[in-house]
Amino acid sequence: MSDKKESQQVSVSTVYETLWKCRDFEIDHVWQRAVFLSAFLLACYAGYGSVVIGFATAETVKIPLQMINVILLGISMVGLILSLVWIMMAKGSKAWYEHYE
Repeated sequence: MSDKKESQQVSVSTVYETLWKCRDFEIDHVWQRAVFLSAFLLACYAGYGSVVIGFATAETVKIPLQMINVILLGISMVGLILSLVWIMMAKGSKAWYEHYE
């Protein structure tokens, strides 16, 4: 019975090393998520800008104004959702980082 109890005990250094690895893992993934989401946000900004510039420079409008507004609203909503996801992921990652510290 004592052999079983001794094999279940974990040393403090093992716990420390495990927490340190988890902290490093979280920091690495924070940057990966930030780069991933920033690429999508830049695509939203570029799409919005290209639609606005395309509409402003067009001599004849082939698409109704309401449709352009819907397209711009859709691009804006996607950008807003991605921004909120980025904020929530950063806050969650920060909470885990503080937990490991």
